[in-house]
Amino acid sequence: MTPEEVITAAPDAIIGSWCGKRFVPERVRARPGFDAIPAVRTGSLHEIKSALILQPGPAALTDGLDRLREALTLERSR
Repeated sequence: MTPEEVITAAPDAIIGSWCGKRFVPERVRARPGFDAIPAVRTGSLHEIKSALILQPGPAALTDGLDRLREALTLERSR
């Protein structure tokens, strides 16, 4: 997605995962126009470690899915 598409989509949560890099919420917040996104305004920025979601094999379907579920459950409880 382009930054403009993310802004237009106005997600309630953003989940980041980069292979070999840490997800830095401050970098997401600093992007032009992202201050209008509900997820950024409420601090609903989550990281899922790349080893859990980006690697080939069953871990992405088990551990990665569990972590996604945790992040989304947290969002619903807000």
